[in-house]
Amino acid sequence: MKMITEKEKIEYQDSSYGWKELNRPATVCAAVNAVKNSDRYAKYRDIFTIVYNKKTNKASFDFAETVAEIDVGTIKEIHSEINKIPNMHALPIDLFGEVYEVLASKKTKKDLGEYFTRRHIIRPLLAIFVRDTDVRNIVNRYGTRKHIKIVDPFCGTGGFLTEFYKLLSNRIGNNSEIDAVQLANESFYGYDINPSNTTRTKINMYLAGDGISDVEKRDSLALSDTDVTKALDTSNRQEKFDYVVTNVPYGKGKIAVNPAVTNNKRLEINALIKVVSILNPLGRALVIIPDGILESPSLASIRQWFVKNCKINFVVSLPKFAFAPYTKEKTYAVSFTKRDTALCSLEELTSTDERFWAYIIDNDGYANSDKRFATGRQDENGKWMHNELSVWYDKNGAVHKSLMEEKYGTEGREQKEEERFYNEWGKEIPGKKYGFIRISEVLKEFTVNYNKITRLKSVFSDLSRCDAVLNEEQKEYIKQIAKKSDCVKDGALKEEYTELFAWMGVLYDEEDECFYDLQNPIKVHQVNLLPEKYFRNISIEEITVEELSKEVANIKRELNNLFKDVMKW
Repeated sequence: MKMITEKEKIEYQDSSYGWKELNRPATVCAAVNAVKNSDRYAKYRDIFTIVYNKKTNKASFDFAETVAEIDVGTIKEIHSEINKIPNMHALPIDLFGEVYEVLASKKTKKDLGEYFTRRHIIRPLLAIFVRDTDVRNIVNRYGTRKHIKIVDPFCGTGGFLTEFYKLLSNRIGNNSEIDAVQLANESFYGYDINPSNTTRTKINMYLAGDGISDVEKRDSLALSDTDVTKALDTSNRQEKFDYVVTNVPYGKGKIAVNPAVTNNKRLEINALIKVVSILNPLGRALVIIPDGILESPSLASIRQWFVKNCKINFVVSLPKFAFAPYTKEKTYAVSFTKRDTALCSLEELTSTDERFWAYIIDNDGYANSDKRFATGRQDENGKWMHNELSVWYDKNGAVHKSLMEEKYGTEGREQKEEERFYNEWGKEIPGKKYGFIRISEVLKEFTVNYNKITRLKSVFSDLSRCDAVLNEEQKEYIKQIAKKSDCVKDGALKEEYTELFAWMGVLYDEEDECFYDLQNPIKVHQVNLLPEKYFRNISIEEITVEELSKEVANIKRELNNLFKDVMKW
């Protein structure tokens, strides 16, 4: 209510209500009733009924009813404490993000798949994501039917949206032709399956200075609307956006949003597919995803689909402890542009100059441990020693960009050969920190797969497969092979068929108990997108068998001595 009264006047039935009057249950309830009976209620509804019964979608908590049950003395005490808080509009903090991180239990976050990205990480990522051309485009289309649409489909407490809005407001400056509130209302959208999160996002967007944007409860991964939850971009209602900024949910899911891409139901995989789906052609996205999507061999087909449909702009490796102590899963920030037309084959990229910028964050200003305390060390010039993400001030008070922003520049830069970087213990970090990675280089790594043979007769009836010259007896042997029992006994290929199978290009796998066609290998591009693979792939020193034997003997000797000491003790 303090927030609302700071933003606009509340009037109803010849009465007006300001913050000073809201120190008694009766006036608080009257003010809430005034808001409910105004055209502004749609913006504030979730603030007054923020807890829902999931089965009925009805409010199980009502602010006005609760206030009416509190005695006058307690209300006055609450009012007095809140009154100590300064004007909250356009505060440079994420109020509810900080509250959530402190108060929400680890189990709650795991159940919801929610580990909200801290603002010190979001700000510099958006700084290199939002280009000057983006700002001009947003301004030029402001107030038109084709205004820019920016969405976070898994908004949490609204960190990406509020920081995007703040960045945009700062870049636009004092442009008298731009109404910041209208810009936010027409361009910013936020959805979350948790209604409490949408409430927090609305308040945080207000605190950022925008009023209330289009933020509501939705299940962005649902295939269609239900009686209690609205879906996003369904077959019956297309909803496309120009920019998507989000940290995807993680964990086990129940839905595959696009079976044509994959039947995998993991939340993070389907969230990425959904992001690509809701982007307009040439629309751009910034998403934070776990490392498995970018390098797991079992997800190679997802990455193949991804690079055929999107051009990667940059990949930033976040510290392992970015979400500690709740999870230490390695994560990456990936920026990409949806292609105007999807590529038919990866071979189209092997001869191009397409590349993406990559950066490895080794230090984000906090300890690389579960404790995550601020390090705060600076050199003699005032530059951060263990913080690559924050701006810094020199002795003259001049502000300087963060290390990551500095190295990115306007379109990404290549690391100089003489540049060196050091970890928190002062040791030189081997390999590169930043630079470009060519897609053609990424596509060089591939594995070879072979199709399983389900019908032996169809294979062995085709004698053209055989490179050797067969005599009549051998041909008869081959023609007789129609089923597994004809050539396999006691789990192994019959000896008399070994040579024939080699000639025909067929392999029997005793462990899997199936046949493979070796004459038609399938080339599978791994599309590994981890910057560490290309920047920090340190070669392993080779040793001889004799040297290895000596090392093993030394280890055995040390273990024996240790065992003797333990027995004495």
